[in-house]
Amino acid sequence: MLLTTMLKLEGKLCGSHADSVLCVSGSRDEAKVASGGENGELTLWDLATQSTIGKCSGIPGENDVNSVLWAKDSSSLLYASSGNVIYQYDTRDLSTPASQLQVNEEEINQIDINAAGNHLASCDDSGQVKIVDLQGQRVLKTLRKHSNICAAVKFSTHNAAHVLTGGYDNYMVLWDYMRLKQLSLQNMQDYKAVQNPNASYMINPPFVHSIATVNAEKINIVANGCENGTIQLFESRNRGIEHLITIQGHTQGVSQVLFMEHPESGQPPFLCSGGNDSTIHLWDVHDICTLEAEKHHMEAKKSRRAKPRVKSHRKTSAPKSADVASHEPLEETEDETKEAVCTASYSQNHGHKVNWMDSIRLGDQTHLLVADETNVITFYKSCVA
Repeated sequence: MLLTTMLKLEGKLCGSHADSVLCVSGSRDEAKVASGGENGELTLWDLATQSTIGKCSGIPGENDVNSVLWAKDSSSLLYASSGNVIYQYDTRDLSTPASQLQVNEEEINQIDINAAGNHLASCDDSGQVKIVDLQGQRVLKTLRKHSNICAAVKFSTHNAAHVLTGGYDNYMVLWDYMRLKQLSLQNMQDYKAVQNPNASYMINPPFVHSIATVNAEKINIVANGCENGTIQLFESRNRGIEHLITIQGHTQGVSQVLFMEHPESGQPPFLCSGGNDSTIHLWDVHDICTLEAEKHHMEAKKSRRAKPRVKSHRKTSAPKSADVASHEPLEETEDETKEAVCTASYSQNHGHKVNWMDSIRLGDQTHLLVADETNVITFYKSCVA
């Protein structure tokens, strides 16, 4: 029986932020949530009781808190970016930051921490990305490629040496960051939008707003959300990434993409997207991405087999008719030429433009946290219909 994943409104966290909530992060081992807002607001929440457990009314400088993230190895360490500074907080005392790093030249848009918890990446308005050694509190590498704002950065879940960046120059870059090597440069303008009568798809450029990665059973998937309403899906490999399919359901820019654990054990993760059209879509992309990747692998094998062999100087007998036939182009079946189509398996009218999304476990359930243009955080429970 086909299981349809859906979202059920569970509650809202409110009463702390004065203005829009710009970012949100759920802790790994406790039901704690951190949120950042305008004018330097930073708040800690207990999701189980839906109450505030800590608040910093003004990060030094009182710039907007654009990104917030829990440390990998601690439930009491929190990182928040505001302006061009990264602040580290001990959540038991939010009165003053435990430390701060001013490594970026311009306003930071997102921070991410690798799986080992020792490296932090921060991208900024100048287009640069800084890789920071958290233990040594120093910059390890500076990645320079984007010619415009770098809006998204995400460490790969497939290869510990890789990081992905995306920007307003319409590019997504895969880096071997310790070697300062660009492994793949993907221009979102190369991938056409699905035909839709809405003019926003034709006018808006494909700025990259958000990047998500997941290691599934048979495939490593990268997704990004673009300003033209599309979501681009790629297969991640050790030597690069390859485009698989374009999916489209939003009528305005896709501000957030996120892979979430399936509510049913044994099922592959699903993709969640949030947009400026105030909607949230769920996508079952695992199977179609796996099929597209297998198709690409088969096409690559056919291409290699079709390459002409170097002629030998030795005399050979005339080829048999069967040998001649074996070198003729292979006919493509209808399934091979047909463009893959993926539609959202579930859609939720959130009611407000989505600024940020994250997932968190509460008991045995996975919840979706949504920050939007209001001063409230909404959380949904993922379930099956």
